[in-house]
Order: sequence, then structure tokens, then C-alpha cells
Amino acid sequence: MQRMRVVGEVWVHQQVAGLAGHSLKLVAGEPAALAGPSALDLADPARLAWASLVVAIDPLSARVGQVVLVAFGSGARNVLAPGPANRHLLCDAAIAMLVDGEDPSLGVRD
Repeated sequence: MQRMRVVGEVWVHQQVAGLAGHSLKLVAGEPAALAGPSALDLADPARLAWASLVVAIDPLSARVGQVVLVAFGSGARNVLAPGPANRHLLCDAAIAMLVDGEDPSLGVRD
């Protein structure tokens, strides 16, 4: 899983049946050079351009600006449907957890 921040929503007109009813969010991962005291500023498009952007399925109704943990690959499929019979799901990234807080001794800041 990777710590990321929700920076927007993705609105679609049509989608495959397997994605029906799922919300899609645009999440950004901060490169190590931008993390810490100079954390990602959602109001600064220049800083957002340096972020790693991913579209993730959101089963938890995360809000823009919220820090989340995103699962990738088979872990993302397990967020939507746990177990070995989830290979049919079209999902490579899914929001698995909403971060409420972090240990300040780690030097991580929202």
C-alpha cells in the first residue's frame, strides 16, 4: 500500500459493468523530495504536476484533501472482493484505508 492524498474525483459517462456503482478518485503520491514540511499543496498546480497521479476505486467515500492508503494489483481487487475468486474485477488501485492521524515522530505531515 502507498500513502496518497485525494486530489479530485473522476466523473465518467460510461463504464464497464464491473465498475458500475463505484466511485473513482484521483489520488496523488508525493515524491520523496516533496514530502515532509513541504507537503503537497492542492492549491498549487505546479507542485501537483510533480506528483504521481493515479485513478483509484473508492469504496470508502474519501473526500478531496484526505490522506488515504491505496492498495495496488491483487491487493486492490481484495479491497473490493476478498478471496481467490476476484480475478474478474477490473481494478488495479483501490482506496483501502482513510488515514485519521499519523505518528508525529515519523516526520510525516498533512
